[in-house]
Amino acid sequence: MDTWAWTQIIVALIVGLGVFVSLYFLPPRWTVTALVVLIPFQIINSQYGSMNTVLTYMLAGALLLQHRLIKAPLIGSFILIGFVYMLAMTQAPQALRFGNVLYLISVGAGFLMFYVVYNTIRTARDVHYFITLLVIINVLVTLYCYLQLAAGGRQLALFGIEEFALTQNRITEIDRRLAGPFSAVGITAEFLVFQVLLMGYLAMHVVRRGRRFLLYALITANLAFLVATGNRGGVISLVVGAVLMLYAFRRELGMRRIMLAGLGGVGLFFIVALVIIQTTEFDLLYERVASTEFRSGMPETRAGPWIDAAERIAKKPILGHGPRVQFDPETIMLARLDWIAGHPHNLYLFLLYTVGIVGLIAYLLLFAGIFRHLWRARHHNFNDRLIQGLPRVGIVLMVVFLIDQIKVEFLRFTLADYQQYLFALWGFLLAAAGILREESRNGSAVTDSPGRVANAEAGSASPSILRPASRRVVK
Repeated sequence: MDTWAWTQIIVALIVGLGVFVSLYFLPPRWTVTALVVLIPFQIINSQYGSMNTVLTYMLAGALLLQHRLIKAPLIGSFILIGFVYMLAMTQAPQALRFGNVLYLISVGAGFLMFYVVYNTIRTARDVHYFITLLVIINVLVTLYCYLQLAAGGRQLALFGIEEFALTQNRITEIDRRLAGPFSAVGITAEFLVFQVLLMGYLAMHVVRRGRRFLLYALITANLAFLVATGNRGGVISLVVGAVLMLYAFRRELGMRRIMLAGLGGVGLFFIVALVIIQTTEFDLLYERVASTEFRSGMPETRAGPWIDAAERIAKKPILGHGPRVQFDPETIMLARLDWIAGHPHNLYLFLLYTVGIVGLIAYLLLFAGIFRHLWRARHHNFNDRLIQGLPRVGIVLMVVFLIDQIKVEFLRFTLADYQQYLFALWGFLLAAAGILREESRNGSAVTDSPGRVANAEAGSASPSILRPASRRVVK
């Protein structure tokens, strides 16, 4: 190894050590905030992984040394998934082993993100802290999508720096769709659907007019960019999610507000869709909806990948073919592998293909565990209406997620950023549900100021971007 190579290694080690020391000594609120806000924006992303993945492991290690990662809900499900991945590794050819290891490291970062967010919120007992982060993330993603919308088919690099290049839109003669910050149009659409539902829920609890205007503006922007993605499944998920949200909060809203919200939402969507289709080149949504065809009960665009995946799943149905779907032709030819032609565009087929029936069961148990925690907390009474409704919001988001993943799979290697977003969101929702159950049982919760919950054991809390309405605990 030459001198320059050794110099690079030494510099990398020094920088890495400096980052780890900083993560160890800085307040967790600062480091977690920075890591969560960076999730959609992988500044350094390569075939070996992203900088965010490395930072997640470093931060988790620092918090572990500080004894801050002490609560581990659903740890049995995560261990089971890890064991399943080890079994699936035995089915992968030796030539693909390195790629599978990189994949497991990437997925593991998502699992760690879940516990980092969960323990941070449970320790500080500040649910509004993460709600503010969700709003900030939405603002930043909105700005990102706006720049992409303006760039059209061009590759846009901020400040002329290659590492700050925005994801290039899918622009061809027959395909004109907004990419968003994630590496798959369907994933960007799912993210926007989640944000519409979340911002809509937050708008129910805002008192200040300026903050309510911000949330309505974000809802409008999310709808606009959803239309620009041209993703039909995303629109279906939005409709399902909106109906479920209105049903989940029917008592709080009442029939009159439900009708107004429904009619207003439909009207806003069609106005926004008209503006995007008439004024931008991302005008495919209605065209794609009108041209939808089915083959053997499956959408035409999904029939090929689903049938191809099903044929290969039948060859190794129990343990699958290996954790990662890889497309490097040279490696696959070297391994003499009868490999899948492309991503199956379906989470359940993806899991059956990669980790088999046992892997699908392991992940379903994880999702069921998250659902169970949220379900148990859905009727607990609390003096902060915003926090009290979060378990029901989580239930709706989980149902929408499980439906939307019929058309896409969040576990692709290239979607480490979205995996971290989802696990951070689930960690937040479970932490809120845990705090809600504890305080409801104790009957000791009070709101000492808008935006935070305090009790005898509460840590410091930051002011929220919201000002939720409060009420006494109902016993």
